[in-house]
Amino acid sequence: RNLILCFDGTAKYFNDGNTNVIRLFQGLDKMKTDNQLCYYQPGIGHNFFPLSLALLLFTYLLSPEGDKICLFGFSRGAYTARCLAGMLH
Repeated sequence: RNLILCFDGTAKYFNDGNTNVIRLFQGLDKMKTDNQLCYYQPGIGHNFFPLSLALLLFTYLLSPEGDKICLFGFSRGAYTARCLAGMLH
């Protein structure tokens, strides 16, 4: 299975001068729900609570070996992706 996580930069979200993270997320095939989970997190400042993402991720990680995790980010979202990659490694 594939877990694709996209993190946007500060104050960025859909229809706000779409970033490459949004464009990437829009281009993903989200209909492959049995093999692929796609997630988009808007930038800081949009009242998102990161614990819900952590719970989603660790629940998903309790799956068999061989799952792929792809992290993408823009600006502070890239930092978020890098921190998450460090925790997973």
